[in-house]
Amino acid sequence: GAIDEAATLWESGLLFDMAEELGPRFGHKQIDGITYLNRQIIDRLKKAQVYHQDKTNSCQSKNALGGLRIIVKEIVSYMTAVLIQQLIFSMVDYPDSSSAQEDMVELMSFAVLPRIMGCGHEMMYDDLYDKLATRNFDKNSIPFATNAIHSHLNCLG
Repeated sequence: GAIDEAATLWESGLLFDMAEELGPRFGHKQIDGITYLNRQIIDRLKKAQVYHQDKTNSCQSKNALGGLRIIVKEIVSYMTAVLIQQLIFSMVDYPDSSSAQEDMVELMSFAVLPRIMGCGHEMMYDDLYDKLATRNFDKNSIPFATNAIHSHLNCLG
């Protein structure tokens, strides 16, 4: 079904590969042959499939939809963690030229920062946007940016 397709797309996708590459850099060990974040996502996709197939959790029930909604939120949170790791890696250890680094920091900022604004932290979003996403990235901004991201993890997932 649709959840099998989602799992297949995840395992063959860019974010899956990104999580596999970045996981060890962030201290994540392999669990059953894949990194921690990918394992968490796949486990939740399986949980969603079981949940969906369970006749007592029919999607016609408000309670069942609430449970499925929680699973989906957890999946999105783990996917967001991959993006946060890539943003931090891009700021700190990106191996290419300064221009390529700026491009990657900008791209990952566009993926991560709107969630901060979505939690009502417009001023923090504006500060981070100015420092990370305007092609003016300066490595001196790293401590501020990483601290801000860390202190807003509840908004990010």
